[in-house]
Amino acid sequence: MSRRRIIVGFSLRLLLWYGLFQIPWPGLSDACNGYFCAVGKVFFGSSRSGREAVFERHAEHRTRIVIVNPALMQPNGSGPVRNVDIDSFDFTWRPVSLFCALVLASPLGWRRRLRLFLEGTLYLQVPILLTLGALIWFQSMQVELPRLSDFWQSGASNLSHFLVYQLNYTFSIVAWIVVGLRRNAILGLLTHSQYQRS
Repeated sequence: MSRRRIIVGFSLRLLLWYGLFQIPWPGLSDACNGYFCAVGKVFFGSSRSGREAVFERHAEHRTRIVIVNPALMQPNGSGPVRNVDIDSFDFTWRPVSLFCALVLASPLGWRRRLRLFLEGTLYLQVPILLTLGALIWFQSMQVELPRLSDFWQSGASNLSHFLVYQLNYTFSIVAWIVVGLRRNAILGLLTHSQYQRS
């Protein structure tokens, strides 16, 4: 099989799988919302650096993060609060779905694909958590946690937006390349050989 046919076949399968993953299947959005809240509470829910962050289900596929600086709160409970609404479906599912589509489109047997699913999905949690942490840290500036100059606030804002943008695309592709090279997942795309079978 020629390299051109292999790449064209891979591209068509990738588009097909990715398109199927973007369909709002029943229960998927709610599952992403629940997962996002649970992970957020575990890693960022406790008071850290004088900040409190509460994760709440806000809408069908949106999560609200309530960021509070206890030092600015009044005894009656009033004070500045930063509400951050995040599309939990986009944040958690889109990077994973692109990675899964890449794996399913790869010239591999199902056993190797399963190993890629497990490894890659686990690796993807790292950039997801880092991006969420950076987003919370940046939004905390609105309640004076931390206090930075205008220059550093601008830099933090650019970093936050960069990470959120890269989360849906670059991190997924990098994870596929890293674990794929280890498992020979993309060998068939680099040579004229037949698909690698499990």
